[in-house]
Amino acid sequence: ISKFRGAYFVKSINFKKRCILKTILRILLFLTLFIITSFPQDRLQRRIMPEKHKVERLKAFQKLNPLSLQGSTLGETTRLDFKNSNWIRELKNQKVEFYEEGVFYDKGSRTLINKIQLGDGFLQVEVIQQTWNGSNWVNYFMSSFRYNENLFLSELLIQSWGGTSWEYIAKWKYSYDGNNNQIESLFQTWDGTIWMNSLKSIHTYNENNQNIEGIYQFWNGAWINDQKDLFNCNVNGIYTDWIHQNWDGIDWVNDYKFSYTYNGNNILTEVLEQDWDGSSWVNYHKSLLVYDENTNVVEFIWLYWFGFWENGQKHLFTY
Repeated sequence: ISKFRGAYFVKSINFKKRCILKTILRILLFLTLFIITSFPQDRLQRRIMPEKHKVERLKAFQKLNPLSLQGSTLGETTRLDFKNSNWIRELKNQKVEFYEEGVFYDKGSRTLINKIQLGDGFLQVEVIQQTWNGSNWVNYFMSSFRYNENLFLSELLIQSWGGTSWEYIAKWKYSYDGNNNQIESLFQTWDGTIWMNSLKSIHTYNENNQNIEGIYQFWNGAWINDQKDLFNCNVNGIYTDWIHQNWDGIDWVNDYKFSYTYNGNNILTEVLEQDWDGSSWVNYHKSLLVYDENTNVVEFIWLYWFGFWENGQKHLFTY
């Protein structure tokens, strides 16, 4: 997973391109950002709640997002907040349809998708976003996808429209091992003349081709350690915990941890989030999942730690 640090972009991209790049990042993180707005906001007023929703936290919450656990049969969701010792319904969403092409965000913009048809699907090769100037559709930015001989993504190129032609902004390059596991991703920005290194991630896998370590670095004349993710699996090859660490200049230091609990059928039932206080792990957040006989999630409950577990929010799903 590539990690984005806006401070590094400033060094090599002018103001106009930084604005465009922010738009790109908003699109890439679109499915994760809504999770923040769904948290019980009154908790911030009732008790002290640490603000820890950094980019990597958003990625973590994306994995816990109950909507991402649903299949295409999801019909309706209901959100309840825990207030005054009772569950109060706050939000109800009907099933909505999603389209591959068409209006994006609002009526003043659209996205065009070019793809290569394969025997068992297709490869996306180009995505162009355009804005409406009142009389014509005008190019805004373009994402171009290149693949290796095994049809795995090898490069993602981002360009902005300069008025008469496309101009480079940034690109991601991906490398794989013999088992098609992504072992390295490189993020570079265009300074007007050459490509400049910015970010890199290095991934390690076990004998079952499961990602067990990810190291994230940034460029400052040389590659500098920044963050690390460690993943542990049980005897069934299922992930049991994820530890996130930061580089302090000398060693890796714990930051936060997610622990996963499963039932006898290896179905996820609980996710525990803890923070490192310098000597031990401290509870922070917990989520519980309840399933029906078809292993569809029917309840998703958020709890927060105040020296005891307190209900925060509940999502109900119907099919």
